[in-house]
Amino acid sequence: MQGKFIYFVILILIISIISNVFLFISNNKLKALKNDAELYIKDLERVSGIGELGSTHIHAHLKIYVNNKALDLSTSNYQLKSEFVHLEDGIGELIHIHATGITLEQFFYTLGINQSESCITVDKEYCNDGKNKLLYFINNQQTTKINYIIKDHDKILVTYGDYTNEELKKQLESVTNLQLKHLGSKDQQQI
Repeated sequence: MQGKFIYFVILILIISIISNVFLFISNNKLKALKNDAELYIKDLERVSGIGELGSTHIHAHLKIYVNNKALDLSTSNYQLKSEFVHLEDGIGELIHIHATGITLEQFFYTLGINQSESCITVDKEYCNDGKNKLLYFINNQQTTKINYIIKDHDKILVTYGDYTNEELKKQLESVTNLQLKHLGSKDQQQI
């Protein structure tokens, strides 16, 4: 009987040693994987130009028109799609940016809106043709830079269609400083 007990104790010790060795190896592998993942993320940030989440907190103002009709970005289809840059609070015109280096192109990508200098895809693709054209304005200045890095208080207008100068002027004027209206007084003090 005592021999069986000794074998049982030895078996438990062997299982315990094997388990500890396995746990030690697993923990080291997990630590190595975590370190590799962190390095990979830092490399991606460096390559993409996007900073670390929380590296900034800025706001920009946006309007998108298709055929002289404002796109409603306040719906859940467009809200809180990325932690890095998003629309929120049911406001479809206020961009919240939480990482440095976010471009207009990256922001639209998070919304599922594809665009180029000549086409934009919202519900369908709209491209420059003989009659209609796609224009981008940042702070009332026309641009072709869809890789533009969004800055605090930027006013961004994207418009597609056949419009008169008067209609275009009204669209530009519609891009307002919403954040002062919609953010609480505590946030306003930080602006």
